[in-house]
Amino acid sequence: RWSPYQETNAQLRKFVSTFETGLVSNIDDKLLGQTRSHIPHDFDLVVTAQQVRSYKPDPAHFKECARRIGGKSGWVHIASGYDSDVEPCLKMKVPEGTKVQFEGASADLRGRGHFGALEADSASGDVEFDDVGGDATVNAASGDVAVRSIDGAAEVNTASGDVELGRVGGDLVAKAASGDVNVDDAGASVKIRTASGDQRVGGVTAGRVELQSMSGDITVGIRQGSNVWVDARAMSGDLSSELELGDEQPPEDAPLVELRAASMSGNVEVVRA
Repeated sequence: RWSPYQETNAQLRKFVSTFETGLVSNIDDKLLGQTRSHIPHDFDLVVTAQQVRSYKPDPAHFKECARRIGGKSGWVHIASGYDSDVEPCLKMKVPEGTKVQFEGASADLRGRGHFGALEADSASGDVEFDDVGGDATVNAASGDVAVRSIDGAAEVNTASGDVELGRVGGDLVAKAASGDVNVDDAGASVKIRTASGDQRVGGVTAGRVELQSMSGDITVGIRQGSNVWVDARAMSGDLSSELELGDEQPPEDAPLVELRAASMSGNVEVVRA
């Protein structure tokens, strides 16, 4: 009865060449049949409210999907409704290493356990995850972002929300306006930009580290055993270091951190982690 969104059929044509597709509906089989007349595509899986005798957000739809899919990994549910679709999926015990794709307004997103990868766009909602085995990309406006561990690369953008990252194994790029950015352990290159937000990198062993802020304070820790080449500048703030600062590159027989840190009115501090 209802026509699909304008982009639906075009996207389905792209998906079917690579993926099996399914349809999860909160209406009965007959009414869905009228809607499917506008979709020139045969789905590999169809689950309706009539079949499971339940309505979303009750998890019956998604449990039935999991039952029919069986042991196959890497299945993704795409939906626009948080309360009816996204939240019940998150409450289910999702398979280990599942990739998470999320887009929301004010709803919070929390992931407990180990996930394969993370792509999240949130307005005012917070994003909080335990462990991400792949890459993580998070865009937020006023929501906070917190991830305990990321094995791959990470890209985080936020306006007024704070960013709290534990360990990041790959390259990290983070941008914030008034929010603070805190990283406990950086395993590769780091690039952080803030306006008034503070920056803290607890420990870095090797790679290129670029930290820049207008009025926020900057603190970075260099791990024991690593050499460091530093270009640190605090225009009107204080500059302090537990390391010997110089312009000469150290020998290449030890891990090298190439650090560039600058703040207009904030303080810059370089310490041993």
